[in-house]
Amino acid sequence: MIVDLTLTQAERWSKYSKTTRNIIRKAQKVLEYDCADDAVGSFINMYQQTMDRNQAAKFYYFDSDYFNQLSAISGVELLTVKLAGEHVSMGFFMQRGELSHYHLSANNCDLLRENGNYALLDFAFDRAKKNGCKWMILGGGRTSAHDDSLFKFKAKFSDNIKPFYIAGLDFMPEKRTWLNQQWSSQHKDDQRKMFQLYRA
Repeated sequence: MIVDLTLTQAERWSKYSKTTRNIIRKAQKVLEYDCADDAVGSFINMYQQTMDRNQAAKFYYFDSDYFNQLSAISGVELLTVKLAGEHVSMGFFMQRGELSHYHLSANNCDLLRENGNYALLDFAFDRAKKNGCKWMILGGGRTSAHDDSLFKFKAKFSDNIKPFYIAGLDFMPEKRTWLNQQWSSQHKDDQRKMFQLYRA
């Protein structure tokens, strides 16, 4: 799913659901928006809580080194929305050229009623547009199910759904085969297929 950032804000908002527009208007009256590249520790704590609340698979838990290295990459920003100085929602967004990508986000479990995740995405769209991006890639859901809750949330911002492809060159076919075999033998009951069995 993608968001067209070449649209004016009014045109973009017309693509949002009515409920989404109302939530964002309400949030804008009380929430503050900021870049929080110096608050990776706060994000890590919120992310852990979010994964716990969602009963996420271990696959989605990352160590602190991952987030610290991510924040050090050029073009990666950690954005936040706050209420009275306290982080409500935070997210990592990547920008390069005409493209921006929504990577990871987290919510303060004590402030879920503020709907900061709605405000965070709208803020990220505006910021990416100002930085010259033409598209924001939201990605899909956690699963391929039609009722996937993450996908349904993202669909509140855009109806622009495009196919997504991954392609590459196989420089190490023996290593690829070995990795595929390792994954398959260690995850016989895993229906999520988190590790893509790459083909030559």
